[in-house]
Amino acid sequence: MIPGGSEQALAASSSHVAVQQTEWTQVKAYAAAGELKLEPGTAETCAAAYDKVNDHIDEQLYKARFLFNVKGFGDTIVGNALSGKFLRQAEEAVKILKAHQALLTDMAWTYRQAGKNYAASDAATARGIAGLG
Repeated sequence: MIPGGSEQALAASSSHVAVQQTEWTQVKAYAAAGELKLEPGTAETCAAAYDKVNDHIDEQLYKARFLFNVKGFGDTIVGNALSGKFLRQAEEAVKILKAHQALLTDMAWTYRQAGKNYAASDAATARGIAGLG
């Protein structure tokens, strides 16, 4: 069981993703400006790890489609209220999973860009050294 209930857990997860998106925006900007560099092989290893997690989230999103067919509570005020509660939680969970995916996609792009930046810097340095001789 989740301490504090599932609604609080969903809110905490949503808040966490929002903070991470805000923080990662700056890192992504450094990569886009060519200021973040990472050895290309390492960069691709990191990006591939984020891609793998994204694939796992795709699987979870596929399974989540069943969350929208909550039945069995009956056609009563209480039954409809419970059904509505689970539907809202399912919608929030899917929203959070998609936000995680967007963040992971940005992270993978950032690492790949950092690898490209490193390679470009390395090539420019090599050209500069070759021009000295």
